[in-house]
Amino acid sequence: MHSVTFSRWVTSALVFAATIIGIASASLAQTGLPSFSSQEPISGMIGNNFMIVMPLVNVGTGIAGAVEVTSVTFAGAVLSSPALPLPPESISPSGFRTLVLQFDGKNLGAGGTYLLTVRGTYKFGTQTLGFAVNRFFTVSIATGYVQTELQQWAILDAVAVKFDSLPHVDVDADNQEMLSYFQSRPEFVNSGIDVPSATVWATLANGRDIGIVNNRDKSPEIGAGTMPSPAVSPTISPKASLPSRPPQIIPIVDSELPVSSTYRVLNALGPTFVTPDKDIASWLTLKGYTAADGDASLDGLKKVGGEGVFYIASRGEVLREGPNSYFALWTTDRLSLGFEAALFEALTAQKNPFKPAEITYFFADEGYDDPFTGKPIEKYHYAITSEFVRKYWKQKQFGLNSLVYIDACDSSSVATTDFKTACFEASASVYVGWAPADPNKKAKIGGSTASDTARCIFDRLLGVDKFEPVGGPPQRPFDFLSAISILPAHNKVHKYGLGVYKTFNKDGSIKSDSFLQYGVNPDPKLGQFGLLAPSILSMSVDESALDNLTIEGIFGTNPESDGNVTVGGVSGPIVSSLPASPYTIMADLAPSGEGSAGDVVVEVHHHKSNVARLTQWQGTFDFTAKGTQSLNQHIVYNMSFRADIRQNRPVIDGPLVEPDSFAEPTLGLVNPVSTAKFSSGGEAVVMPDPNEIDTYKWTGSGDMVAVILPIPPPVPDNWFTMLGHFADSHTQMNMDLSESLFAGTENVHRHIIDPPTDIDNLPEILEFCPSSLSVTVKLDDQATILGAPVPVPIDAGPCLGPGPVQSVLQWSNIPATPGTAPDPNSAR
Repeated sequence: MHSVTFSRWVTSALVFAATIIGIASASLAQTGLPSFSSQEPISGMIGNNFMIVMPLVNVGTGIAGAVEVTSVTFAGAVLSSPALPLPPESISPSGFRTLVLQFDGKNLGAGGTYLLTVRGTYKFGTQTLGFAVNRFFTVSIATGYVQTELQQWAILDAVAVKFDSLPHVDVDADNQEMLSYFQSRPEFVNSGIDVPSATVWATLANGRDIGIVNNRDKSPEIGAGTMPSPAVSPTISPKASLPSRPPQIIPIVDSELPVSSTYRVLNALGPTFVTPDKDIASWLTLKGYTAADGDASLDGLKKVGGEGVFYIASRGEVLREGPNSYFALWTTDRLSLGFEAALFEALTAQKNPFKPAEITYFFADEGYDDPFTGKPIEKYHYAITSEFVRKYWKQKQFGLNSLVYIDACDSSSVATTDFKTACFEASASVYVGWAPADPNKKAKIGGSTASDTARCIFDRLLGVDKFEPVGGPPQRPFDFLSAISILPAHNKVHKYGLGVYKTFNKDGSIKSDSFLQYGVNPDPKLGQFGLLAPSILSMSVDESALDNLTIEGIFGTNPESDGNVTVGGVSGPIVSSLPASPYTIMADLAPSGEGSAGDVVVEVHHHKSNVARLTQWQGTFDFTAKGTQSLNQHIVYNMSFRADIRQNRPVIDGPLVEPDSFAEPTLGLVNPVSTAKFSSGGEAVVMPDPNEIDTYKWTGSGDMVAVILPIPPPVPDNWFTMLGHFADSHTQMNMDLSESLFAGTENVHRHIIDPPTDIDNLPEILEFCPSSLSVTVKLDDQATILGAPVPVPIDAGPCLGPGPVQSVLQWSNIPATPGTAPDPNSAR
């Protein structure tokens, strides 16, 4: 029976015509004119009332401004509803306005076909033009689906007309008026006002609810926490009555990265609302995440599944009251005949259509102002519930360690518990929403506060440093709890900081007080989200070990499962990790050439960290020791060493600290590829007393091997090493050079005058004079080790030879090797 009736109303409208009344100028025609037609309508006789529901469509290419329907005729029948002219409403290209027309049908013959003519005016540019749309209808008795749908459209239209007629000065008074209206209509089986959310709701006979929503603020000055002026409330201080924040639900145990690199960032609101979706999406893309296909329509939301990040800016509302209350989330889909027909087709074909528990109706401001009238556009939209989430999102599941952020009023209130639970059942790891500080109030949000809160969180999680940047080098990514912790400090624009939204009554008392709240999936295997990107704090090189690059930061637990480290364009696996604070990972580092220094990036679950640069120097230090007369020793060190000399930021939004703050006091800096050559020579003749003449000769030359202490066996004969550290400064390094020589010797020939005797001593090992030396080197902003303008005197200390030894160390400028000097614009 339903299918026959459905077919009948589809096929009964066979002919239509559209006429534009008025003449447009040639210039207007060139820019594209609006043009009017109608989409498939439904119609039928209910009692003596003939009803038509017909979308009036703009099929042209220009906006039809301030469209007024001024005349409707149908076979001489009297139009009983609506009252004409209809309020002006602009219609964009491909947009529509659904006309709900009711005629006195007592003089209409069953089976007769009659012409409907709709006339009106619209504005295009500075001109007022007219239009007419004609369509034939065959009179038939409405049954089944058509009857139900016609009755529903009639009551929904009546509700909208009633709401539009209210003064819209006092929300509570408007809500009470709407409740009285719902209670007076037999089409509604239940109705009420949800006190915390101040929402009027009513339930139709088919089980679907209607919510009259007037909750999300547009005013940025209110979102900024603007207090009532002292003239309004000279004696009341809202701060005195601020409730304390309830604790968060469950602490996050670990800071894990999403396994999925797909994101879905949606906006269901028009441009008159301040939303951050474009920024968040661009930042995620910048950091290597991939956008999922879809929007905030019902069909788009059915596609949700597999995301590592899900964010939506929308309207949220609590419908019904008490234990039956529930949360619903606004979509971009307007209530339409086409969608209702699709629901009916799916129902008759048993294709599992939306059930009343899965979607509901909201009537609210879309977030668009009519470009001609300037009034907010208010329409019916579909909204989804927890049952929708269970039906579609649970089936596909979010990615492991996912973040779900519902940026809407009441999105984390008590009535939202089931919606949140449904998200957890769909494997959401962490759920973020807005809750009321007082459960007897609503969690109202708006202005720029909610938008900036989301911007701040995603900015700090991703390390893009676009929102209220910290100054100096950009900030690296931080974990979720750190990002949440700094929200109250962002109070330069927002009086109460971010993550808090307040509105006030005229007397200065608090009207609504909301705060951002997060919940963690009770399943410990799913409740581990804490990062959106790995983050490098600092690095150190252990030249003595195979796994010789140590990186501190945050990388999630067990990053070696699929993680890798890229150094200077060469990638290798994460070898091991230590769950410390800060977290530490180790990776192999090439001793020289490609992969030995430069840009370092950690990648875990296909998410890349900030770029940290490991600096390398290769240069010559020239040591000369001059003894008595011509005795001399010369060592040329061809040094290669590496270090992370970047200032870093250990605390979110905190100051930069010098690299020594997170390094061992002494680091083995010499790279084993370093080399050295020594030579000894010269002679000195001295008389320690009148009866003795001593002749000293220094001999020997050769190569020296760079080693790291302690030296593993076998110990080479001739070796050297360098220890060093940065003395609380990235522009000053202390170096200690040590050596051991077994190839340099000193021979002493002693001649005794009386009685004449010659004695040749056995050769003694001629060690570096001294065997260790210390020097401080300076670095410029480009990490160039500045040369010594004059040789630097070294305290020789005890040394072989007949007298004091004058030792100096000399070097020229030693620049960082190409591509390894710290990047001042890299994230720290």
